[in-house]
Amino acid sequence: MSNAARVLDPGIVVLGGGVAQSGEFLLAPLREKLAILSIGGRETETTAAALGAKAGVVGAAMLARVTFKV
Repeated sequence: MSNAARVLDPGIVVLGGGVAQSGEFLLAPLREKLAILSIGGRETETTAAALGAKAGVVGAAMLARVTFKV
């Protein structure tokens, strides 16, 4: 995650799936590390996906819907 953040310099990182269920246990240290590695002083917001563990399934369903125009 930190390597991707250094290269992409995103404004927000959203964690989904089972990882999102870790909550602040994972998000707090991730925020600290991203703050250290930020480029140009820009802060990267870090949050859990609203759909949690269902994010992958919902994304796959939406992709199928768009692809097959259902």
